[in-house]
Amino acid sequence: MIRGTPRLETLPTSDDQLAKMKSNVRETAADRPGVYRMLSSDGEVLYVGKSKRVRSRLLSYFRCAYPEEKGARILRSAESIEWDYTSSEFAALLQELRMIKRFRPRYNVAMKQDGRNYAFIKLTRGPAPKLLVVRGPTGEDADIYYGPFVGALRVGEALRELNDALMLRDCRADLKMFFSDQTELFQLARTPGCIRHEISKCLGPCVGGCSESQYDERVALARAFLDGSDDGPIDMLRTQMERLSTEMQFERAAALRRGKSLLRLHGARARRR
Repeated sequence: MIRGTPRLETLPTSDDQLAKMKSNVRETAADRPGVYRMLSSDGEVLYVGKSKRVRSRLLSYFRCAYPEEKGARILRSAESIEWDYTSSEFAALLQELRMIKRFRPRYNVAMKQDGRNYAFIKLTRGPAPKLLVVRGPTGEDADIYYGPFVGALRVGEALRELNDALMLRDCRADLKMFFSDQTELFQLARTPGCIRHEISKCLGPCVGGCSESQYDERVALARAFLDGSDDGPIDMLRTQMERLSTEMQFERAAALRRGKSLLRLHGARARRR
């Protein structure tokens, strides 16, 4: 991550102070992806946000027309603004989540109310493990948990993007798996079909679409990503977007771009029960 220079102000939050904060943003901030923080006079982090164009986003706060608007309320409470630049919008989303989890800013109301409860990501045991959102560990010894996260709805949306990016299954846990290297079993008891496999969003471990080792490789990549040690899924999405844009499939490329929400999952800590 490329770090911007923190800007700390000491004067009271007044019209003059707001003017100084605005001037500082206008003169020193750049339109690059990054994360920003609004701080109070005593250093409390009041709000954390992200943008693919930090300068433009911060300047938009100063254009709030009414005092009751959220942006105006945050500015009136803030004495200073800090920002960090990141290598991409994906990385900005990751850093935003980490900071919200660390500082729990009072103005990040949307995230606190989203789902209203903590949620975990669970990696199941058995053939073709799957990722799913749960409210808490269930006591199964071989399951792995990542979290906690605030906002089950957002975690669920992000998990769908992660599954699509890595082509992991999201079918029911008790569905029988028939890998491509289990030919005799596959011929005897083939699952009728897998829609996600047909549209290239799943490796298809239940219909012989991949071998067990091929699926396990993707699971290993998911674990490394959730542990924060590998950005492989981001690279996969970026490659797909570039290929689709080259092929003029802009709608599909835009859909993949929305996969940025999967970074909300990144950097969590794993838990075993």
